[in-house]
Amino acid sequence: MSLDSSSLDPKLNWISIELVDNSIRAMQLGKAAGVDGTETEHLRYAHPQICVMLSLLYSAMIIHGIVPFMFGLGIIVPLLKGHNLNSSVSDNYRGITLSLHISKVFEMCILEVYGDYFTTSDLQYGFKKRAGCSHALYTVKSIVQHFTLGNSTVNLCALDMSKAFDKLNHYALFMKLMDRNVPLVILNVLVYWYAMCSAVV
Repeated sequence: MSLDSSSLDPKLNWISIELVDNSIRAMQLGKAAGVDGTETEHLRYAHPQICVMLSLLYSAMIIHGIVPFMFGLGIIVPLLKGHNLNSSVSDNYRGITLSLHISKVFEMCILEVYGDYFTTSDLQYGFKKRAGCSHALYTVKSIVQHFTLGNSTVNLCALDMSKAFDKLNHYALFMKLMDRNVPLVILNVLVYWYAMCSAVV
């Protein structure tokens, strides 16, 4: 089979060995392992040949639009939302999912190569690097101050969007990605990946 990307999709970029190596080096050490027991340290200190093998694996996954079954399997671990909270109350916990580090490397590679397709509004602060609740609060406070200093009335409406992502129709997200002209090969991988997700607690 020819590895000419233009025969598949003119927008297709391959996952290079260098990109895999850089992604592994950018991962934080000391993170808990997924269901396969592999930690970041295993990838960081493995023989350099692993970057070659992962590059071939990731490129094959993009070509065929599938990911290994283990990529969709996670371990949900409950964590207390705060140190001073009552540990006997279930609402005081949030679940985090431990996934395979090899799948995290693939995700980092996809974001590096195709990240321009996944940009969001500058007014969105959740689920973004270097942005959070404090930025949202500062924005609201600044807007309210602007209008109150001009002797205007400010009306606020707050919506509780907790667990919104868990209830979201994934195909609605895929439609939005299609509107952004995300390469079909990447869309196929994401559809397959989301369809096979499962977890243990």
